[in-house]
Amino acid sequence: MKKMPDNEEFCKRAVEILGEAIESVRRMSREREGIKDIDVMLRREMGRWAREILGLVLSERGSKAEHGESVECQCGCRAKFKQNRPYILSTVLPGKTVEIKAAYYLCETCHIGVTPLLEEMGTDGDGASVGLQEMIVLAGTIEPYREASENLLRKFAGVEVSGTCVRKKSLEEGMAVEKYLNEGDGMGCGFEKEETMHVEIDGGMIHADDRWQEVKLGVIFSEGDRVETSEGRGKLMNRNAVAVRGGCDKFEESMESRLSDCNLSYRKVVVLGDGAKWIWNLAEEMFPNRVEILDYYHATEHLWLCANTVFGESSGEAREWVEKQETLLLDDRAFEVIETLKRLKTRLRARYKRKAVDDLSGYLQANLHRMRYKTCIENGYSIGSGAVESAVKHVVQSRMKRPGTRWQNQGADSMLALRCLYRSTNRWDAYWHDKNSPRLVA
Repeated sequence: MKKMPDNEEFCKRAVEILGEAIESVRRMSREREGIKDIDVMLRREMGRWAREILGLVLSERGSKAEHGESVECQCGCRAKFKQNRPYILSTVLPGKTVEIKAAYYLCETCHIGVTPLLEEMGTDGDGASVGLQEMIVLAGTIEPYREASENLLRKFAGVEVSGTCVRKKSLEEGMAVEKYLNEGDGMGCGFEKEETMHVEIDGGMIHADDRWQEVKLGVIFSEGDRVETSEGRGKLMNRNAVAVRGGCDKFEESMESRLSDCNLSYRKVVVLGDGAKWIWNLAEEMFPNRVEILDYYHATEHLWLCANTVFGESSGEAREWVEKQETLLLDDRAFEVIETLKRLKTRLRARYKRKAVDDLSGYLQANLHRMRYKTCIENGYSIGSGAVESAVKHVVQSRMKRPGTRWQNQGADSMLALRCLYRSTNRWDAYWHDKNSPRLVA
C-alpha cells in the first residue's frame, strides 16, 4: 500500500481515484462485448475504488497522530507506540479486503499489543468488520452454509467467504445469541400495563445428534399485534419467538427470560395449544391468570379421525357428521358432542369403531373447558394456532429441516437461537446494536 499522505495529498489521491473511476466507466460503455455486463463490472470496480478510499481514511484515523505516543492498556497501564503496522481488513465492500496501516502500541507491563483502530472498529480475530460479521451470520441464518457462501455473499454482495467460515461464525454467534436471549434481551415484552398477552405453543422435529428430537416453540404477542388483512386473515405485526431443543424445564426457562418484565402474576394471558399435556402443565406453572384454548383445527382433526373410522374414509356420511359436530363446537356446546358420541357408541359393534369413539370422547372431556370457541371469538381471541404453526415452519423447518440436513446438538441450539432472533420483530437489529454499541467510535 502507498505511504499515508498528508491532508493535501489525501485529497489529491481521492480526486485521482474518482477520475479513474469515471474514465473506467466510459471505457466500459464503449466495449460492445461487455456492455451487457457493464453494471456487474461497475459494481466490482466500485468496490475496488471504495476499498482504496476506505484504506486511506482508516489509515488516517488509525495513525499515531490521531492516538498519540501512548494509549491505555487493558491492564490499566500505558502502552507505548512502536510502529505503524500493515493490516488487511475484511469488509462488506465488493472484493472485501482493505489494506491499511495503523499505529501499534505495546504495553511494557503486561506485554500485550494494542491497535486502537481495530478495537474501535470492533473487528474480530479474522479482521472482519462488524458489518461483515453480521452479514456472514445473517446469510448463514437464512440459507445453508454453502449456499450462503456462494449465493448470498459472493453473488449478491460480491464478498468471498467460505462455507466453512459461515458455519464457524454462525455457530459462535449463535452461542452468544442464546446467552443474550436467556439472560433477557433488554427489550421486554413491550405490552401496555393492562394489555392481554397471547401465547401460542407447539412442537416440531429436527434431526440432531443422529436422532430425531423435538423442538418446543412458542410465539408471544399482544392482542393489538394481530390485524385483519383484506383477505380476512389474521396477520401478526409484532411477535417474539422462543424455540429450544430440550425438555419442558428448558423451554420454561427460555419463556421466563423473555417475559421477565411482564408481571405474569397479574397479567391476563391467553394460551393456545394443540392438546399436548406438557403445554397445559407449563401454562398452569407460568400463567396464574390465564385462558386456555384448544386449537379448533386440531379438535376438528380428531372429529375427522373418528368419523373416518366409524363411517368410512371421507364418506358423505362422515362429512355430514363432522359438520354437525363442528357447529356444536363453535356454539360452545362441546358437551353435546360428547352426548352424541355416547349414543353413537351404543349402535356400534366393531371393537375398533367403539375404541375410536371412546378416544374422541376422552379427548373432548379432558379439554372441555378449553373449547368455549363462541365465547373466545366474542372476546376477540383467536381459536386457531396459525401464528405458532407459521413459526414452526419459518423458524425451524425452512432452515433446519431441509432434505439431507443433519445437525449436532450445539449447532442446532445455535441455529435455533439465531432463527428466533431473526424471526422476532426488531430483535435482530437490537441485538447487533447492543453487541456493537460499546465499540462504536464517538
